[in-house]
This record gives sequence, structure tokens and C-alpha cells, in this order.
Amino acid sequence: MRIGIMGGTFDPIHCGHVHVAHSVSRAYGLDAVWFMLAHTAPQKERPPVASVAHRLEMVKRAVAHVPSWHVSEIELHRGGVSYTYDTVMHLCGHFPAYTWYWIVGADRLQGVSQWHRIAQCVQHCRIIGVNRDGVDPFDVILPDTLHVAVHRLRIVDMLVSSTDIRQRCQKKLPFHHLVHDDVSAYIEHHRLYEEE
Repeated sequence: MRIGIMGGTFDPIHCGHVHVAHSVSRAYGLDAVWFMLAHTAPQKERPPVASVAHRLEMVKRAVAHVPSWHVSEIELHRGGVSYTYDTVMHLCGHFPAYTWYWIVGADRLQGVSQWHRIAQCVQHCRIIGVNRDGVDPFDVILPDTLHVAVHRLRIVDMLVSSTDIRQRCQKKLPFHHLVHDDVSAYIEHHRLYEEE
């Protein structure tokens, strides 16, 4: 089984995340994509706005329509900062026959050499960097030690971010076209992001 991992705080999950999952699945022939909700992402300067329960429910609603997509709560149960290395080792220990592909935006790929225990991480998992927010993965300079383990894929950049959606909610601007209908309804019902 070839499994892609989409990690993040998903605050909220949006159509850009879904687009990336579809694009990478097609390009690499993935059997499934697991959406790995982070408890606390190490690269984030501030904690998520929505609670863990709200973010988890939104991710479940966004991926429910694709049978091969799965929501993983591994990092939520572990708690604390969610390091890729720790999650990869957990996955390899429980599913040794699977091949893992960690999917990241090019903006995060820029700092990949500083990831926690990255040298050990790439021995067990391949990393796929896709363009995001105008950053092309092929423009990212990688150390020689990571060239084999890091793949790059140029896709259509949808230029949508969770920050933009939260700001739209605050300002009462339309945001429904940026998220799945079920996620939009959930945000409105719980009045998420109206205040930060």
C-alpha cells in the first residue's frame, strides 16, 4: 500500500488541501491519503484558533466523500508538538508493509533540513513537496543528503489559505467557495472564527 500523509492543523481544512491530496494521489498512484491532524504543529507561531474537536470534525466532513481518504488521530492522542519523525516511526511500527509519502507545501519544504531528526525520518518516508502560495518546489534548494528522499510536484496553485478563510469569517465576507459545503455549514453553525 502506498499511503500519502497530509499533515496540518487544518484551521480550517479548505479546498486547497483537498486539491493537493487529489493531485498527489493521481501523480504517484497512491492507494490512500491519510489526513493527519496535528495537535500542535512545530512551525506554527500561534496555537490553532478552533478547538481540536472542531478541527477534527471539519476534517472528517471534508474527506468523507472520498472512500480512500482517512482521518488519523495519532498526533492528537500523543498530544504536545507533532513532529513528523515521531509520527513516521509510529506508522512504520504499526504498518511495516506500507510505503509512506509525506505531502508538504513548498513553503514548508524550504525548512526541511531543520526538521526534527530529518535524516532518520527520510529513511522510512518519502517527502513530496508541492507548490504553495506562489512558492515553486523546484526553486527550493535542498542539501545533497535529501535529494533522493524528496520528490517535487508542480500542481495548479489554488492560492487559498486557512488564514484568509478565518479573516473572511471575521469580516463577514463570503468564504463558502473555499471549503467543502459540509465544512461551511459546520463553521456557520458553530460561528467559528467570528472572533480571534
